[in-house]
Amino acid sequence: MTSEFGTRPAELVAGISPSIGSCHYPVGRNVIDAFEGEFEPDELEAFLKKSTEDEGLLDLWTCNERQLEQAGVRNENIETAGICTVCQNDLFYSYRGENGQTGRFAGIITLHSSTARAYG
Repeated sequence: MTSEFGTRPAELVAGISPSIGSCHYPVGRNVIDAFEGEFEPDELEAFLKKSTEDEGLLDLWTCNERQLEQAGVRNENIETAGICTVCQNDLFYSYRGENGQTGRFAGIITLHSSTARAYG
């Protein structure tokens, strides 16, 4: 976004929608390996809680928050719903929580420029 649109990360506002929470997101060795290849061990500890060498619980909310911060988005500009769709499947669909028998919902990403604001 910076190179294509001239976006300044410190001016971005980001929202992390309801999604599966770490309370219901067990991962195996293949996912652990992928994350270990991308993050330093001290970073990884913030969002991957290993129960054994080959299993753990992944906190996607914290992972996404960290990636946004590393990209330059200010912490105070990141809002996380903190709502687990498995725990709240009366309000939201959860593919994992409902074993693939769900509807759908969407996330929306927008870019606003000064021109878009003037005419939007």
